[in-house]
Amino acid sequence: MIYKSPFGQLDPIPDVNAHDAIFNSPWASQIPDYTVYIDAATGKEWKKNQFIQRFVRLATALVADVKDGGLGLKPNSMDIIGIFSKNHMEFNTLCHALMMVTVPASLLSSFSTAGELEHLLKISRTNRLFVEPDLLPVALKAAAAVGIPKDRIHLVHGEASGIPISVESLIKSTQSLPVVKAYPAKKDTLAFLPFSSGTSSGFPKAVSLTHENVIAYGRSAIHVVLEMMKAAPPDPNQPAQIPVGLLALPLYHIYGFTNAVLRPFFLPLTIVIIPKFDLEETLRVVPKYKITALPLIPTILQRILDVAEARKVDFSSVQIMSSGAGYATPESFTKARKLFKNLMTKPINGYGLTETTAIAIGTSDLFPKSHEIAGSGVLIPGVEARIIGPDGKKDVKRGEKGELWLRGPTVVQEYFKDDKANKSTFVNGWLKTGDTFYVDKDEVFHFADRQKDTLKVSGMQVSPAELEQTIRDHPAQLVSEACVCGVPAAHKSNETVPRAWVVLSAEGKRSGKSKQEIASDLQKWVQERQSRYKWLKGGVDIVDEIPSNPTGKILKRVLIEEYVKGQAATAKSKL
Repeated sequence: MIYKSPFGQLDPIPDVNAHDAIFNSPWASQIPDYTVYIDAATGKEWKKNQFIQRFVRLATALVADVKDGGLGLKPNSMDIIGIFSKNHMEFNTLCHALMMVTVPASLLSSFSTAGELEHLLKISRTNRLFVEPDLLPVALKAAAAVGIPKDRIHLVHGEASGIPISVESLIKSTQSLPVVKAYPAKKDTLAFLPFSSGTSSGFPKAVSLTHENVIAYGRSAIHVVLEMMKAAPPDPNQPAQIPVGLLALPLYHIYGFTNAVLRPFFLPLTIVIIPKFDLEETLRVVPKYKITALPLIPTILQRILDVAEARKVDFSSVQIMSSGAGYATPESFTKARKLFKNLMTKPINGYGLTETTAIAIGTSDLFPKSHEIAGSGVLIPGVEARIIGPDGKKDVKRGEKGELWLRGPTVVQEYFKDDKANKSTFVNGWLKTGDTFYVDKDEVFHFADRQKDTLKVSGMQVSPAELEQTIRDHPAQLVSEACVCGVPAAHKSNETVPRAWVVLSAEGKRSGKSKQEIASDLQKWVQERQSRYKWLKGGVDIVDEIPSNPTGKILKRVLIEEYVKGQAATAKSKL
């Protein structure tokens, strides 16, 4: 059975450069100029028209001949330009300039080590880099390893010894040249290469984001906002204002990228940029700039909810709060409603992947039942879905669990130059997400588990997500975060058993109980509610924090490796 979005389908995407679809559409010229970017660290502001002029100038420089002060890039060639930088306004300038002249940009994690960056450069076939000065040592080492010469390394902003070319210098050196127009593009023309671990475990993969995906994302975003306004109409007695969003998420990640690089030009939006997430800076910036839209990930949301200083901050300006790139608990959303008292809608929970450009499933006040269980929602405009059974071929009945398959104009068609991953992930236009869902009678989608995380205990499947939810459901609300992984069983080296890592909530810390007592309480709670093979036979570990990467994805591998090392050390000490 194919499920369709209750919001309907999108109109066919034309064969045009996404730049023209965004900036040369009939409605674009009707929107007055507005502030599009603010650098929170310096207070520097760019108006939309000022930003457009800047990236058009940069686009001109990118394709201008070297003798004229340009880089001489050639569209439809082998050029792939990497951007290796923390959040900065010039990151956005580069993205739009490169898209305009149809030269793909690889969006490289600014947290990469030299070894990690080397892998990203190889799989994306990046052959030129724009780098933030602070990251040059890592970039130079990785570039040398893959054969990128130093004269192909440039600066996103600022200055650095031995690196003469920057975004700023390129714009200045080509000021006298006539500006270029957007180069022709087709729907399948490659625009960006963000990275994903894929829908199964493994090394990062470069995701082929096309001009069609970019245009479809924008149309879908417009559709969703218009529907939200139906659920929460603006006050006609209040003057219309441009919403103000905070960018604390990394620009290289699809969530930060779509929110800050693309969204402000499909729908007027001011983005306040901080280089990377910092709790103290976030709490300072929200009231200062009267942030109205707060896109978060669950780990950042939880940190805001847990810190006492947050309760002293004026969050009255915040009207929309969304959480994506991970699982947000019902408890955290309940607390968020109390902290952000002026929300126009209930907190928005989204499910999406890099491979779907943005969210594919999200909560909506137009469909109240989509808010009832965290991790649920309805399909966004243009997206279709199937729920496939364990045979990998047949659709399951409504209400039964299976793997979520997705397709639509926001869904990518391939990983870049990776035939093996493509064969295992894409089937006749459908993306196999690797995640288990079920659909209820109202066609609300409910997340059940990540298939790659599912454990086998004594031949039985165990869902970590189910156990994590059981732990969080303890009536005393002892924990704010929970993570369940499989660890080697003490008596069988070839079998895994569930082990939980938990972070105590404020209630847990005030309970007066020792860590051992709380761990015992949680063990008993799970045993009372779950079958024996699901019991936490690997134990419960109370930790200060659960390790995650900068985009909020929990690093389960790190937890397991640390546990195994600890067990080995304990065994050795007993010899």
